[in-house]
Amino acid sequence: MQVSDNKHLIERFEKLIRTKEIGFFDVEEFEEITDHYMDIGQLNSAKQAIDMGLNLYPNAPIFAVKTARYFVEANMVEQARKALEHAEGVAPNHPELEWTRGLIMVRMGKHKEAIKSLKLALDHVEDRYPILGQLAALYNAMGLYPEAIESIADMLTEEPDDEHLLYLLALNHDLANMHAEAIAWFDTYISKQPYSETAWYHKACSHTKQDQLEAALNALDYAILIDETFAAAHYDKGRILEALSRPKEAMLAYEEAIAADQPAAYTLLRIAMCLQQLDRDQESITVLQRAITMDDSLAEGWAELAKITAFTGNLIDSISYVKKAIELEPDMVNFHAIALEVYLMTGLKLEATKAMESLMSCLDQDAEAFVIACSEVSEEGLDMAARALMEMGIIMHPKHVDVWALLIGYLKLVEEDSLSEEYRQRALVQFGNSLEEALESIYPGQG
Repeated sequence: MQVSDNKHLIERFEKLIRTKEIGFFDVEEFEEITDHYMDIGQLNSAKQAIDMGLNLYPNAPIFAVKTARYFVEANMVEQARKALEHAEGVAPNHPELEWTRGLIMVRMGKHKEAIKSLKLALDHVEDRYPILGQLAALYNAMGLYPEAIESIADMLTEEPDDEHLLYLLALNHDLANMHAEAIAWFDTYISKQPYSETAWYHKACSHTKQDQLEAALNALDYAILIDETFAAAHYDKGRILEALSRPKEAMLAYEEAIAADQPAAYTLLRIAMCLQQLDRDQESITVLQRAITMDDSLAEGWAELAKITAFTGNLIDSISYVKKAIELEPDMVNFHAIALEVYLMTGLKLEATKAMESLMSCLDQDAEAFVIACSEVSEEGLDMAARALMEMGIIMHPKHVDVWALLIGYLKLVEEDSLSEEYRQRALVQFGNSLEEALESIYPGQG
């Protein structure tokens, strides 16, 4: 990308406009002034520069091209097309013609034609960088992520330290599910730019997507070694350590994230979750209260506070907390499951029935999705809600073997063997050996 220090030139031009003095600029200076204003989106000033240039140099073909560019940027497509035709007549070989044509095609929604023109323009202009950026954006919008990656990689050859470009490159790899390719690309990049904490960070993210958590931790440690104030790296390290069931280390990472930036409600929520894993429930409650005080719109914080206060015996507060969570995010399945759990614990049957109705209205009615939702509620530790939901499942989906297997296996886990066996015998009549296969799939060892 060509970067020129045009500050003095722009100041001269703006002074001339402001004071209405007579000044002199050559054609190349007018071109530079016009490009400056177009780049920063000040189209009125760009048009002033074009008009002044035309008045002084009516035979200079560049202004016909710039006029077409101006109309494109102003989203005046028909005027842009006419101006481009005029520009082609007076400057048929100008290097910006194909670029302008490509931009017009973009505005018209003709993406294939736009790509063709923009690629042709790359062979003619001196500064390829902005065209590569437009191609990358166009490819991304069209879902052509490998092509977007190629354009962004070309841009990085000119601006190798551009963190936003590294982010866009990582994003397009992610959208294309090209995580292994992203790791390989960042490995090559890091071999040339070993002190880029941003590259190490994106490499870590790609390892995480590949479930290569130790490799991700290693990459994050390098990023933090380069920049110990890299809050996002500390935070992501905490999430990975949580996933690896290392809550003490995860808490330290979250505390480093807070020290590097500033306390954030969601980071406090993660610390509270770690405290719960360590059976430090009262401390977890204190941290959750800090989180929702800092951000009272943190629905997940209210929900977690509802759950933990219920489990520690404070059911009245738990009810108010879960109501707040549902008020903030009424479509969250697990929030309604927490409400159901709390009402079942308190014996409030009418409220429990309403909570079940709300929960069912949020669930996907497809049987397989229902099984997944039930499993997630069970994993949340919401045992009463999970059981009630599973019992509802065999009423809703009586001919789906996985729904039966889910309840039968769950009852076995909670040592209600006789009831589990009763359901098993009923299901065997209907499903035969398929039941054993489903049980083995959901609860290995029970089939």
